[in-house]
Amino acid sequence: MAITFDLLPAAMEETIDRLDSIEKLLMKMQQPAPLPQGTDYITRKQAAELLHCSLVSLHAWAKQGKVKLYHFAGKTYLNKSEVMAAMKPVSYDLKQKGGSK
Repeated sequence: MAITFDLLPAAMEETIDRLDSIEKLLMKMQQPAPLPQGTDYITRKQAAELLHCSLVSLHAWAKQGKVKLYHFAGKTYLNKSEVMAAMKPVSYDLKQKGGSK
């Protein structure tokens, strides 16, 4: 479509409207997706503090499948109840002396 000098203002207005709609779509896409409701997600740092371990250990446990990582909007989270379930109780026999037999 050839644009003449007379049609230039209308063509510019149409172009600006299209750019505005594209800008709105891009702004919508840039907003981070909300975390799913009903589940308590924590960050990797919070999980490491909860488990009293380093982020490196937490990463190793994720690779081993001991904890599951969730990714939302470019960030990594863990399900707090799954982290708590991954913790195993440890019992000590305080009466036994020395090493293991």
